[in-house]
Order: sequence, then C-alpha cells, then structure tokens
Amino acid sequence: MEFLEHLAQEVEKTGHAVQRSEFSIFIESLNLQIEVTINDKQEHNVNGEYSVVYELHITATHKELFPDGIWDCLAGVGKNDDEAFSYAAQNWVWANFLVIHEIIVPVETKDFNVPRFDLLTRNLDTGEEFAFKIFLGELQAAGEFMELKDSLEETILVQKLLNEISAVAIEKKLFWIKIYISKINNNQIMGDCLLNNQNWLEGLNVLYWFAEELKYVKSYAALKQFIIIKPCEISELKNPDKIREALPPATKPSFLSRLLKKWKSI
Repeated sequence: MEFLEHLAQEVEKTGHAVQRSEFSIFIESLNLQIEVTINDKQEHNVNGEYSVVYELHITATHKELFPDGIWDCLAGVGKNDDEAFSYAAQNWVWANFLVIHEIIVPVETKDFNVPRFDLLTRNLDTGEEFAFKIFLGELQAAGEFMELKDSLEETILVQKLLNEISAVAIEKKLFWIKIYISKINNNQIMGDCLLNNQNWLEGLNVLYWFAEELKYVKSYAALKQFIIIKPCEISELKNPDKIREALPPATKPSFLSRLLKKWKSI
C-alpha cells in the first residue's frame, strides 16, 4: 500500500470523508488539500534485523487560512514499507492534522483533546495589543525522554519559546511552529525550528540552550511538537487583564519616529 493511501485511511479514522488523487487527498468538509512526496529511502540490516527509513514530506493547504501550505518533513520507520508508511501516517495525523483541524472548525472537537491557551501580545512601539489562541499538538518524545514523557508538561517547549513568540506575534495573522530538539551522548545537540515554514533562528537558539541544560543524556533524547497560533478577539480571552499585567510597557516614541509619523500623515 502506498503512503498516500495509509494517510487517507488514517484521516478517515477522524470521521472525515477523503477524496483521493494521484499525489494528494482532499477533505471537502474542511476545504483542506494534503499533498505528499517521498524523498528518500534507506535500508538497514543490523544483526539480521531488516528495516527501512523513509523521508516523507507532507503539505497541508487551505485556500483562505494558509494558501502557501503548512509543510512538514517526517520519517517513516518500520520493518517493511507498509509498517514505515503506517507509522508516519499515524504520526502526522494525530500530532499535526488534529491541530490543523481545530483551527478550521468553528467548534472544539472534544474527542481530539487539542489543548489551547490564551496569548496576549503588545507591539512595544505602538502599544497595540493582539490576542491569540495557541493550539498544541502532541508532545512527542523519543529515546530517553520516552520514559519521562508522562512527567513532562505538554507546554514545556512553548514556555521556553514564549518570549520569542510574543516578539513576532504582533500582527493579526496565523503563525505555526514546528519544533524538534535532540541531544546525543550528552554533548551533541541537533535541532530544527520553523516559523511559518521558515528557519527561525531565535527559536532554535532557545531550544539549543534548553538542550544544553539537559544533563546526563546517556545516548539519545528528543522532543518534537507542532503548534499553531491563531488570532482572535481580546474578548475571547478568559482573563485578558491578568495577562496584560505581565506585558512590558510600550516604549515612548522618539522625536524622530513622531516626526516621521506626522510626515506620513500629510
């Protein structure tokens, strides 16, 4: 069975009908198109144990909300092609698709259990405030973190990135963040942090420091998470006044900036 079919069947488990084509599937109820490409296949034979690893790319596109697509690169791992494709399809649907689904539908899907949190930011130059809902995908753990997953807060990575998120989320638009951070043999750190499909160095730097503080990783530990930050009205926040108290004050505009603003209004 091809990877696209595995993905279609996994999406159908969420209750949505799927239209299939050669390289993509379409979910009419969500106006969501999902395209897939297979970039690479590696075969391994260690001590007589055969396995395959696929590099897979998935792009989810919604004409109104994210017309350029939300894309992800993930690995399919298994004893054979079917097992590898099934693993990757489950991984993407239950960690990414559910989050995308929840920002499209008007009412929360309780069975999907997608956590959401309030965010209020302030443009320090203008004083303008922006309200958002943060939707969290499953916090995926690998290696030594698997044993600690139940003790890790699902917001651990968002908490680390909150200052950097607040610095960029100062306009009324949709943001999505892909996070991956790992540590090998207690000294080698590898990470990936994308903001709206682009490398986000400020976020990656924070993740590196987070990994640097992790002590005594014997062999391998990794965390991965997908996040969407959707704009909303301030009235939709549960307690905006309390959040507002923690925001830094807006800076007073300099004489030059006031002069430029006045010149632009002429």
